[in-house]
Amino acid sequence: MKKNGALDIIFKIFSILLCIILVPTLIITVIVGTVSNVVKPETLVKVVKTVDVQQIITETPDISQALEEAKIAPEVIEQVLESNVVEQVVSSYAEDLSNYLLTGESSFSAEQIKNILNENKDEVKSVLSAVAPEDVTVEEIEAELDTFINEQIGPMINEVLPKPQEVIQDIPEDVKEVIKVFNSGIVTKICIGACLVLFALILLLRLREYSFLIWYSVVSIITGVFIASIYSGFAMVPSMLPSELPVPLETVQSIISVLTQNMLISFIVLFVLAAICMAGFFLISKYKNKKEQTKEEVSEA
Repeated sequence: MKKNGALDIIFKIFSILLCIILVPTLIITVIVGTVSNVVKPETLVKVVKTVDVQQIITETPDISQALEEAKIAPEVIEQVLESNVVEQVVSSYAEDLSNYLLTGESSFSAEQIKNILNENKDEVKSVLSAVAPEDVTVEEIEAELDTFINEQIGPMINEVLPKPQEVIQDIPEDVKEVIKVFNSGIVTKICIGACLVLFALILLLRLREYSFLIWYSVVSIITGVFIASIYSGFAMVPSMLPSELPVPLETVQSIISVLTQNMLISFIVLFVLAAICMAGFFLISKYKNKKEQTKEEVSEA
């Protein structure tokens, strides 16, 4: 009995140590997973698309002056920028930027722009009609539409848009490498593997009486509290930002939104796991107690 009691104490001490290690490991896994989600191509595309193109046009003297000389009203510019064809071009450009950042390869070209424009000829015609001088008729635009798209608009847009190399040249090489590592998912897999090993060891040490379920619940609750604190910190960031930033505020808010969303999901998952483990432990305990009572009643009879 003493031997078993001493062994149980040793197992309990090791279980406590494993739980102490597991809590920060889970927190790191959640943070790594969240950052990995931020640097995914689809997330980077969303971030790039948050850039206010109209504001850039307004703040660029050459472009704004050319639009004034052409007597194009601001509401017409807004209508053009909100069109589906412009959104497709921006999305394609943003996707190429993220791809270049992660792989060093760029495929965005005038040919790709022309393909998008040719697939949306009706909308291109509508956009051209809105910005064309008053003496240019719709019939003239229709007659010259293919020429406009393939020889003028497509090449012009490709020339105006900055190349991916120019956009990300100010990002330090170390940051680029970190982004690539996180995007590869290697760090996330290592963290998840470490968590699974720790969970398995606790399971082996506390398998008796299914007490590992209670230990899992405690670990999940403690980790959830820490994640909730981190979530609250991220949620407060937008209100603490200065009015002037080197990047658009919408871009920062988009990144923070992804971070907080992932933190919130992790928090919910952890507390659901804790509730399931706790409920499972009490149900198993209740079933075992009932079974023992039935045995006692049968033996007494």
